[in-house]
Amino acid sequence: MAALKDHGSTKGVLKKLASEASTGIVGDEKDLRRRKAVFGENTKPLPVASSFCESLKQTCSDKLWWVVGGSAILSGICGAVANGAAGLVEGASIIAAVLIIITITSFADWFKDTRFVDLQGSIQEQSVPVIRGKFGATQTVSVWDLVVGDVILLTAGARVPADCLVIESADLQAEAPVQPNSAEAEAEREGSGDGPTRSEKSAVGAPGAVGDPFLLADCLLTRGQCKAVVCCVGKNSSRGNKQKKLETDVDTKL
Repeated sequence: MAALKDHGSTKGVLKKLASEASTGIVGDEKDLRRRKAVFGENTKPLPVASSFCESLKQTCSDKLWWVVGGSAILSGICGAVANGAAGLVEGASIIAAVLIIITITSFADWFKDTRFVDLQGSIQEQSVPVIRGKFGATQTVSVWDLVVGDVILLTAGARVPADCLVIESADLQAEAPVQPNSAEAEAEREGSGDGPTRSEKSAVGAPGAVGDPFLLADCLLTRGQCKAVVCCVGKNSSRGNKQKKLETDVDTKL
């Protein structure tokens, strides 16, 4: 809150972001490009699919293929001793079949991972009402097209698309985001019983204001509604860059 006051409270932040509470940003192509260049883009936090070579390496790590390959080599050696060069055919055929199966399996795993990442991107598609340009006029845009300075309208049940500062609010309550691999999530899985953290939110200087005016990316509005200005997006937000390697190992715990 002290840092917010140093920047002139909500009005000061809006002024520095070249935005207005009632009209938002200019919102033309030039303005959007400039804001993305200066503040960054609101990118999707998608997992990174394994490459084909990594899928091939993972398939080859299966001990079954080593046993089959070793048996094929041993069969070829025994055949060569008994029947000469003709005895190598059986072992070579087995090794060739194993290599073909490994290649097909690896390609199938790689394709599956790629499709999963595409599906994750489709699931995360959502839109939000934004005030841009004309006074009071709203337009619906994808949350991934938001830029710093955008004034957005949020209601109960909405996920906050980026780090925002509340401009106006009514009976607002938000549930803090919990990372899937964080200590909080682990505690919940172990039956801590505390549940997600919920807190009251309100605009600075609002009558009977309770709580702070900050909404972090991915938090859930559980009650009320608000108008807020986008302050940080993408890797610069509290969401950060969550891109992680997609784990497809069969030993990975669910």
